[in-house]
Amino acid sequence: MVLLVIPCLSTEWRPGSTGQILSDMDLTSQTEGRWKRLNTLAHYNVRDNATLVLSRVLHTQSFHQHQDSHDEKNALLEDDNTFHLVRPTDEIDEVKSKRGSMKDKAMTKAITEIYLTRLLSVKGTLQQFVDNFFRSVLCTSSAVPPAVKYFFDFLDEQAERHDNV
Repeated sequence: MVLLVIPCLSTEWRPGSTGQILSDMDLTSQTEGRWKRLNTLAHYNVRDNATLVLSRVLHTQSFHQHQDSHDEKNALLEDDNTFHLVRPTDEIDEVKSKRGSMKDKAMTKAITEIYLTRLLSVKGTLQQFVDNFFRSVLCTSSAVPPAVKYFFDFLDEQAERHDNV
C-alpha cells in the first residue's frame, strides 16, 4: 500500500480565545442560481487587525483513496459553478441568454471592455510608483540597500532581546 502525504493549509480566525477555521466553501456559502460564491473575509465578518493563523495540516491516505477522491472532486467541479467576487460575464445563465436580446449581450460585452481599459490604465499609473519604490529601496549609492540594512538591524535587535548574541 502506497501512502501519500498531502500538504494542506488551513486559515484560522481567532477573534478571542477560540478559533474558527475559514474555508472557501461551506454550508453558509451564498448561492445565486446555480452559482456559488467563494467565502471571503467579509463573509465571516473578519475586521481589520484581526488575528489570522495559517497552519499546515497533513492528510495521510492510501494511493487508491487519493485517486478515488481526486476523481470525485473532478466530477463535482464539472457541475459546480463557483466565483469569487464577481460572477464571470462570459457565463450568462441559460435562462437569461434565451430571454436576453442582442442589445443586452452587446451591452455586457461593452462593460467588460470598459473594465479592461480601466484595468490597463490603472496598471500603467501604478507601475511608475512601484518601479520608483523599488529603485529607491534597492538601488542606492551606499554599499548596502536600506531595506537590507533595516532587516539585519531588526535581526540583531531580536538576537539581543532573546540573548542570542
